[in-house]
Amino acid sequence: MKKIKKVLMSFLIMGTMVFSQSVSVFALDTKNANEVGSISNDIEEKGAGDMTISIYAAINTAGSSSGVSGLGNSHAWIVIKNTGAAKTIGNYTIPHNSSLSIGTWGNTTPKGIWYNLERKKISEFQNNSNTVYDKMVISEAKLSAINNVIKSSNNWSLTNNCTHFAVRLWNAVGGSYSSCATPAALRTKIMNSGGYGTGRLDSDFQSCSTTARAY
Repeated sequence: MKKIKKVLMSFLIMGTMVFSQSVSVFALDTKNANEVGSISNDIEEKGAGDMTISIYAAINTAGSSSGVSGLGNSHAWIVIKNTGAAKTIGNYTIPHNSSLSIGTWGNTTPKGIWYNLERKKISEFQNNSNTVYDKMVISEAKLSAINNVIKSSNNWSLTNNCTHFAVRLWNAVGGSYSSCATPAALRTKIMNSGGYGTGRLDSDFQSCSTTARAY
């Protein structure tokens, strides 16, 4: 009888140890799962690479900011695509998965920065190599640099035209185009860079709002 009791007691002790180890493993796995979830959320919140910026240069256009200035029918501008949370570009709020075009204009009232006027006038830009663009992915950390350029650029003149603005904004977020004074000169620089697109049908540009407004 004593032997039976000892055997039963041994089984009871072993069962308790196994159960205790199982609970410990389960608790560890749960902790690890929670930690992984936190890491994933941190990465998501950083928003790395959640904007795409494009710089455009177009010549032989049907109309432009330069059409009455002596620079010829040409224009340069910027397109920004936001794939992250809503952001404020200048004084324009751009929702998730939306785009805007931004450029300075000299034949508008008022002169200076306009949002989405390029998209509204998209048919004026040729869908061939007369219109070229360069593109890069940037992070939300570049937002302050973008807004600093916009806030100091709400004007237009021959010596501070759409090309100066587009290059200034592009270079502020990591681009490296040297200064140039005309869309034609910028177009040449973009084409000489090697990797560039042509035409007006890029999805980032196409998805901009067709409702234009001044800064």
